[in-house]
Amino acid sequence: HGRIPNFRNNPNCSMNLAQLEEFQRARVIEICPSLAQEHLRLFSLSEGKVVLTPAPSVGNALFYKLDPKFLHVQDLSRAATKSGAAALGTIVNLTAIGNLHVDIFIVASVVANPINGARLGKGKGYGDIEYAMMHQLGACNDKTLVVTTVHESQLLNDLPESVMTEHDLSVNIIITPQRIIYTQNKFSRPKEINWNDIDNETMLNLPVLKEFQRLQKLQK
Repeated sequence: HGRIPNFRNNPNCSMNLAQLEEFQRARVIEICPSLAQEHLRLFSLSEGKVVLTPAPSVGNALFYKLDPKFLHVQDLSRAATKSGAAALGTIVNLTAIGNLHVDIFIVASVVANPINGARLGKGKGYGDIEYAMMHQLGACNDKTLVVTTVHESQLLNDLPESVMTEHDLSVNIIITPQRIIYTQNKFSRPKEINWNDIDNETMLNLPVLKEFQRLQKLQK
């Protein structure tokens, strides 16, 4: 409860991801820090992709940047873990996010609708918030491919559209260990932070929000 579930055979999702032309062309991929996506992080690094993974405890940073060009091959497995990303990654400050262009954004899900692309995370909204900040800062746009990886048992055809608000991130593609699913995703993506939805707990758990708010005020 309250976590993104890990699942059996999740390394097979990496093999399916590799089939996507978008992955083959991609240079920068954002991948959520959940255990279920650890192999995706390792696989992407081994394929020469720059991997961004969230840095929730760093006050002025949104991501750790892992560039395989600057990592030893024997360090890739460690770099794919949460602690390894913090130790081996480069902190990307908010002011530098706009210099990046994210080709694929991989978000975690508890359940996902394979028809319309609706999804539910663990309920904190962190992935939605991260995407919204990146969009505001120019690192993501409507061409950024949004992907989630789940087990077949996490697919829910009758997950209603009503679970999605304008600030929730839906997915273009769902990858399971067995297959690749292209959704009929017609939801709009979060374009900016809705501060009315940000409570004190979220501000405490994502201290980068305070810095983001400060920067936004300076630009006005």
